[in-house]
Order: sequence, then C-alpha cells, then structure tokens
Amino acid sequence: MRKSGWKKCLCVLCSVCICAGIFTGSAGTAEAGQRVLSLEQAKKLAYLSSTDYTKVKSKINLQKIKYTEAVKSIALKQKNMLTFRWSPLLKFKFPERPDMATMYDWLYKPMQIQTGLSSLMHQLEDVKSSVDEKVSNLYVAAYCVQEKITFAQRRLDSLNETLERNIWRVKAGKGAQADVDKIKAQVKKLTTDVSLLMRQSETAKKKLGSAVGLDLSWGFRFENPYVKGRLERDMLGELTEYTLSHDQGYYEAKLGTRAGLISLELNERLLKTKYNKYMSYIQPYINQARQGQKIDTIAFKAAYDQFLYALDSRWQGHIKILFIKIPKEWFKGALDGVRYIEDDPYAAYTQVLEYVDLKLEQDEKKREIEEAVSDQFEALITARNALDALQETVGDMETGLKKQEALNKQGKLSYDELNAQQEEYEESEAQMLDSLANYSSQLYSFDRLTCKGVTKYLEKGSLSVNVSEGGDSYLVQDEGEGAYYTLESRIEDNIFLFSVHIPEGFQIKATSYELWADGIQIGERTDAGEPLKHLALTLDDVQSAAIRFYDNEKFVDECEIDPMVTRGPLDIKGEYKAEAKKKSKKVADYTYTYRASTGTAEFEFTPVTGEGIAYYQMADKDGQAIYDKALVRADEPFRYLALAARDQKNLRIKFFDADKEILYVGALQPDTLEVTVQEE
Repeated sequence: MRKSGWKKCLCVLCSVCICAGIFTGSAGTAEAGQRVLSLEQAKKLAYLSSTDYTKVKSKINLQKIKYTEAVKSIALKQKNMLTFRWSPLLKFKFPERPDMATMYDWLYKPMQIQTGLSSLMHQLEDVKSSVDEKVSNLYVAAYCVQEKITFAQRRLDSLNETLERNIWRVKAGKGAQADVDKIKAQVKKLTTDVSLLMRQSETAKKKLGSAVGLDLSWGFRFENPYVKGRLERDMLGELTEYTLSHDQGYYEAKLGTRAGLISLELNERLLKTKYNKYMSYIQPYINQARQGQKIDTIAFKAAYDQFLYALDSRWQGHIKILFIKIPKEWFKGALDGVRYIEDDPYAAYTQVLEYVDLKLEQDEKKREIEEAVSDQFEALITARNALDALQETVGDMETGLKKQEALNKQGKLSYDELNAQQEEYEESEAQMLDSLANYSSQLYSFDRLTCKGVTKYLEKGSLSVNVSEGGDSYLVQDEGEGAYYTLESRIEDNIFLFSVHIPEGFQIKATSYELWADGIQIGERTDAGEPLKHLALTLDDVQSAAIRFYDNEKFVDECEIDPMVTRGPLDIKGEYKAEAKKKSKKVADYTYTYRASTGTAEFEFTPVTGEGIAYYQMADKDGQAIYDKALVRADEPFRYLALAARDQKNLRIKFFDADKEILYVGALQPDTLEVTVQEE
C-alpha cells in the first residue's frame, strides 16, 4: 500500500511539473487548455516507472557492495594464512602455503564479481533501450490516432459546410435533394468514425499513460514523433558493427568467453608454476583452445590422464632399507604431486572444454545478430520506398481534389463525381497515416535492435564504435585511513583500471603518479584523482610493480605494490630525493627481418654519423655474447637462427671503435627501430 501511494504521489508530482512547463523539450500549448507531451519527456518518465530499470539499478548497488566486501575478505584470508600467530595458551599457527584451488579463488573471485557488475551496467543500458522502444511505439500509436481524429474532424467540418451549401441550393432550386441525403449519410458515418477513433485514442493514451506513470486521458496532445532522416544502404555495415559492440546478448557472450579465457589462462599459469616440466602432455590442447580450434576431447582426456599420472610418478613404488620396504608416498609433501590440485584435479581440463563451448556460442550469437540486422534493414528500406510512393500518390490526389472541389462550387462538377474522388482520397490518406505509423514503429524497433545506432547515426551522421569508455571504479568508497590503491579488471574490454586514493589533508602532497612493472612504465603519468586504463595483458606474469608519485615535476616517493591483489595500502613517505633521470641518446638505426620459413633473423645497423662506430657485438641482457664472440663490421648484418622478435628488448649491442675498443652498450627499441644508450 505504501509503495502504491508513493507511485501516486510521483504521478501527481510529474503531472504538476509537466503542466508547469518544467520538463525539457517542447511544452507549448497546442490547443486551448492542452499541453504537449514530447517523446523525450515520455521516455524520461518511463524510466521512473519501469520496474526492470529500478531492479537493475538496485542490483548494481548491491553488486558494488558485494565486490568491495569480497576484496576485503580475500585480503583478510591471505593475511590469516600467510602470517604466524599464537594464542596465550601457546597454541601456534604457522604460515601455510595456499594450494591451487585457494590461489585460484583469491585471483579469480574478484574478476568474477566484476564480470557480473559489468554485465549489469551494460544491462542497464539495454533496459533503457527496451523502455525507449516500448514508449516510442506507444507514442506513435497515440499520435497516429490523434492525427486521424484531426483529419476526420476537418473532413466532418468540410462536409457540414458542403451540406449547408447544398441545402441552400435546394431551397434556391439549383440543387438536388438526393445530394443532400447523400451528404447527410456521409456526415452520420463520419461522426460514427470519429467516435470510434476517440475510443481508440483513449485506449492508446491509457497504454502510454501506464508506461510513463501519468494520467493522459485529458489535457495532453502529442507532437510529431516521425523520424525525418533516411537510412541509406551503405550504412548497413557500420550499423552491424555498432550493434555487435553494444548488443546485450552478444556482450554477455563476449563477457563469458573472455571470463572463460582468463580462467583457462589462470589455471594454466598456476599449473606451470608447479608442474612446468610436465605441461607438454596438455599444452598443445590448451593452445588449440586459445586459438579457437576444435579439440579432440577423447585424445585430450587421455593426455590429461597421462599428465596426472606423471605428476605422481616420483612417488610410485617403495624404498628398500635393509629388509624393510617403505612406500615413497610417505616422503610426499603436503603440496607435492597431485596434492596441489587434489580438490579438483580436472579443473584445467574442464576449463579448456568450457572455453571452447563459450567461443562457439559467441560466434553463433554474432551470426544471429548479423542476420537480424540485415533482414530488418532490408525490410525497413522496402517499407520506406513504399511509403514514399504512397505519400507522392496522396499528394497528387490532394492537389487534384482541390481542383475538383473548385469545379463543384462553380456547378461544373456533380457531387457524385466529387464524392467518388473524395472517398478515394480519404482511403489513401488513412492508408498513408497507417503506413507512416507502421514504418515509424519498425524504425524504432530497428533502433532498439541496433542499440540506438539508428538514432546516433541520424543525429551525428556516423557511428563511433567505442566500448571502453567506462572509467568508474567498482569499489564502494569508504572512509579508511591512509592512502591506498585499487586494481580492477574490465575483462570484457581486456583492460585493467588502476587508481590511487589519497585522502584529503594527507601529510605528503602528490599530484600525479606513474605505474611501473618490471622496470617498464605502464601507460602515461596520470593525475592522482584519475584512473589509469591499459591493456590487461600488460600485467600478466609481472614479478614486481611500483607506483612513483610526483608533486608536479618533483619526484616524491616510490611505493612497491602487489599486482596480484585488487586493493592494498600505500606507504608514501616522501623521504627520498629524486634520482636524476638518465637521458637516452640514439646511436644507430636498425632493421629487423624474420623469415618464418627458415627461422632466421637478420639485424642490420646504421650508426649515427660522428659516433665513430666501426664494429659491434650482439649480447644478451647479462652481457654474454650471442653465437660468436667475434666482432662484426658495422656495415655487415648479423644473422642468427631462431632469434625471435619478442627477445629484442632483452638484447644488448656492444659498439666498438676502429681500434676495437668498446664505446658503449646500447639497447634495442623495437617500437622505433633505434639503438639507444644511457648518458651519464
């Protein structure tokens, strides 16, 4: 009862606001005592009345709280397991190493909740699109009936004038009573039609009013909702791509596939850390799944069983000491062999197969969307062409009818002849109004299918596909003490969102920060209050990570962080002086050619003029010469078998002068194809 009363109060308030002209859009008086309710106003009111919209908004808020609590809970569990504790009764609890299932839960659970939250946020936009479609079609129906009533009333007024004129002509002896009788019959029929249209209007207003939460039975008129723009055939491809990037069903399919891939790769990484030398049993099948290829499930199952057997092969059999046989199993550690994965030994196997199924579902969903967009687009183009032809016909008939009416008034055309053309025109006009309403409804439904792509295209003339615009944090902000950082995944876009939170009044001023991983800067320097977005692949297999804080251009401090947790404290002390950055200098350009057919890589260097470089030597990052210690002339290329492109950043180039004295050691820059050295 309280909820119903609240809704009634809201309806009354909205009605007052509209009548007062508070809502945006056209609210001018259409007729005496009536206000115009625009389509945009109707959509905004419908959001407030939509239970689906309210439910999704509520779910988003609850999911944010759930995510925040999960992050805190995992942090406490990690601390509890990894620290030494004791009680006054001298009951000790020593640090424990987590098994694979526990590690997987710590790493994947926050991503799993983020996945649900991302889906809900996307679903909210989908609900809005659904509400827009429903309200738009109801609005079109109400407007169409309104226009039919207007047309019928104008026709009725015209007939009454004609009737009055013909009555006077009969009295003057210039007209026929038969014409008067026919006109009276038409007036009676048209009056009945107007009454029927009025009832249809009441029904249409009632449906629209129910959707927007207002009583529209009196005091409201509707403005023209018909879209003036035209759809051209060359926009089909762009509309299809836009739909694929915004459709809720395809989004959820992509989200599920991406989550499945992350889960697969996470299991793979955890297995490699423990069983790297045994991964050859199952690695080919994991690679096939990652590349979207079909997998022989029977062969994969057999290979996985061999993998599990190999893990325990060391502890098979016995050790004989004198006459005593001791099972090797007794020497097996708590996390040795399959014990590391004993909670779910087939976790990686099931993840691979699940990912393959998810990828197939995503591809099927994509095909369905492409077909639906193409079919409805063609139907819409056909309907538009038919409507154009009908509008042209009605326009010609209206022009001809005006000429016939003039002849009738002059007595040069009988009423029967005029009436025949009038009826034909009325039928065509009614057909055109229905066709216009049907086309508009199809267009709004197509706009819903394309996730408002039609609206955006007609407004801006193009579609910019960008699905990674979101930057708000999922964490519910609390008033915790001290500075901290958050690291969240946007797995549907394959990016991460990194943020630092420095409370007001913090004793150390930091205006910007940089994120560094394994000595490489990730992204650009970012303002302290802004998130840093970057490809998620950047943080894969990171050994160490740190945040460097700056006060404008002044270095403040560097804080180590754990890239495997979603939230952690920042101990900003500001006690260190900025270490002078070494400037890099280009000493040579180079070209790199890799031939997959032979597995041969070739480097060719062009020293900068004036550097005095005569010889060079290729070395690894530890300074050890590659392949041959002999120096290579600067104008000769270096060839080596199986030197992969990904190793370029780990290579070092030792440059020598004409006397074969070392000048400096340079590093390759694959992005610019330059060799640079650090200046002192």
